[in-house]
Amino acid sequence: MRTTRRRDRPGRQPAIAWAWLGGLAVALGVAGCIRFQHQRVTWFHDVEQDRLEVLIHYGALYTDSATKAPGGGSPGQPAPGKEIREFLAGDEAVLYSWPMVFSPSEARASLEAMGEVFEQDLDSEQHLWRAFAELEVRWLGRFQDLEGEVGVVQAVTVPSVSRFLESVNRSIDTFVLSERRERSLADRYPGTLRVLQQAARAGHEWVGFRGQALEFRLPIHPGEWRVLRAKGLAFGADALIYSAWDDVENWEGHVRDLASMLAQAVSVEESDRFVVVRLGTEGRPGLLRLPVPREPPPHPDVVPAIRAAITAAIETDLDAVLAEALLAGTVAEDPDLTHLAEFGPPIAVARALVTVGRQATDAERDGRVMQALEQLAAFGQRWVENEGAPPPPAVDGLTERESLDAWDAWCRETWELLAPRR
Repeated sequence: MRTTRRRDRPGRQPAIAWAWLGGLAVALGVAGCIRFQHQRVTWFHDVEQDRLEVLIHYGALYTDSATKAPGGGSPGQPAPGKEIREFLAGDEAVLYSWPMVFSPSEARASLEAMGEVFEQDLDSEQHLWRAFAELEVRWLGRFQDLEGEVGVVQAVTVPSVSRFLESVNRSIDTFVLSERRERSLADRYPGTLRVLQQAARAGHEWVGFRGQALEFRLPIHPGEWRVLRAKGLAFGADALIYSAWDDVENWEGHVRDLASMLAQAVSVEESDRFVVVRLGTEGRPGLLRLPVPREPPPHPDVVPAIRAAITAAIETDLDAVLAEALLAGTVAEDPDLTHLAEFGPPIAVARALVTVGRQATDAERDGRVMQALEQLAAFGQRWVENEGAPPPPAVDGLTERESLDAWDAWCRETWELLAPRR
């Protein structure tokens, strides 16, 4: 007779990359109390200027302590609003979750404390300090997502992509050749460890760009790679099943999450010597919709304090500012708005235009609503050329109000399809 029981969480698999990322967070001395319920990362690689511009949208921002009712946290634990204000006053950036956290100011402080060290004596963390110390991180403004939650947008500039990548790649070289690599790799996959070390000694390009596409190039041992790939796929499937089993009532949400991940521009290319994982495409600015870890949501009684903290810390309402610039035709005058409109998440433009059209007063309705709809029509043409699905709404014959409603429904459909909330 078959019995049903709660499954244990899958065990951790050997992962030299994950160990290196864990070292990254420890090296930069950053905290992991900030959470968000969805995230979009977009980038534009200016090849001629050797410069990278990145926009990070943090949706529905909150903190660890916000998951409990007011007064229900540990004694001495900071209030959620205070944690939010501290995060927004600093220069920490978070990709996905811990350990993908970095702070340029922390990196610079670490370099200063280190003093002078010869290049050949730098360890993995110190190479990373060099890489992240040069980044420029700033907050652009706040926005409201389609579920009414407040999020923030952060701009990260890499002033010299080649220098940044050189430091990151040398950090990986040093880590692969150090004693900190996972020892199980030497016992179970000696051929893989050998080719990794050979590549590290030769100064391998582990991370790089091909046009707009971000590439990760992993040297492999052909026979052992087949085993590692099979185990990795089994581990991923097991983790997915565990996640769905643990939250079976949200099965539809798990299916949307999987569909969203599979719909992204991520490709894997294999040869006898390398596996190349490519994020984005060579000719278009990159966009990733990151499915952040499924965590407890903020307590409803704490949400107003979080919204107030974000609004007080970040004065700029990006939805309003972007929409006004689009209507006035002045986007090109502001580099930040240009980046947001040209390579930010496309839905941000449509959402802002719908909002400004609906907020138009009776006295200004004729002009502003028509301007908003004209901009939405132009956006729809660009969407068809670059994305295609879901198709923009057909608004011929509809009133202005009906047209805005149709675009609002399109935004919500696209949101559910491409960026499901976790």
